Amino acid sequence: NLKNRQVDTSTWKTYRNEKYGFEVRHPGHLTTELREVDTKNNTMRFDIFDDLFNSENKIGPQVRNEFESVTVDIYPYSKSNLERLQDNQDIETDTRAITIESQIGPIVGYFLVSPLVGPYFESIFYSENYIFRVNAYSNFSDLAEKILSTFKFIE
Repeated sequence: NLKNRQVDTSTWKTYRNEKYGFEVRHPGHLTTELREVDTKNNTMRFDIFDDLFNSENKIGPQVRNEFESVTVDIYPYSKSNLERLQDNQDIETDTRAITIESQIGPIVGYFLVSPLVGPYFESIFYSENYIFRVNAYSNFSDLAEKILSTFKFIE
């Protein structure tokens, strides 16, 4: 629980997106990318990931392993979208939940297990216009907590 832990973000970069109304900080060595993943439903994906083939390496194009990232899916807000996302969360009575103190107030996250991908972290929260679903797989889940502690909505 990050409620009582301070996260040193002094060397972190800030990603700010006016269109989707949020700002988040992340470790400076990580790369960010915003891309459209579903044109029909106007869904965007914001990734914070370790760029294995960055420009300094001059090896090739960006290669991203989704299991080595913090992924934020951004959906247009609607009650049906929110209900669908919440219904798809596989929360059991023994699921470990955490509360992260963030710039927007407490965010509840869950440590879940998928038969396909194994353990992962997930959190769903929303603003007036958008729903944000955050996923991070086991080795990035601690980082996801720290990043979420810096999340804030902007006008």
